[in-house]
Amino acid sequence: WQDLGADGWGYANVLPYFKRAENWNAGRGGEEGEGGISELESYYRGKDEPLHVKNGDNAASTPLFEAFIKAGGEAGYGIARDYNSQRQEGFGPMAMTIFHDGPLKGMRCSTSSAYLYPALQQYGDKITVNT
Repeated sequence: WQDLGADGWGYANVLPYFKRAENWNAGRGGEEGEGGISELESYYRGKDEPLHVKNGDNAASTPLFEAFIKAGGEAGYGIARDYNSQRQEGFGPMAMTIFHDGPLKGMRCSTSSAYLYPALQQYGDKITVNT
């Protein structure tokens, strides 16, 4: 965004805000396995924040998935194991906003379920709209 003229919106400027939103869990497609976070991931990813983000476990690390990733690399597209890190272009696992623990495990973690619903549970009787 900064390259398009938005001063203060460069990668280094906005990365801390993305990290403060994210609860990253690599899942089976990550470097450290289920629940782990590598040193490299910790530079680019947040941990223990409201928005749950993880790699899709339904296909990651299966023979078909690995063959697909390998074919993309061999075709010249490259491999991006985490498109939020150094390399954004290429074939790799797709990160999804999915609860990876708690009572909603496996369900989509939208911004409203990450931020609004917990606030309503905590402050619901004190929230007013257009008053």
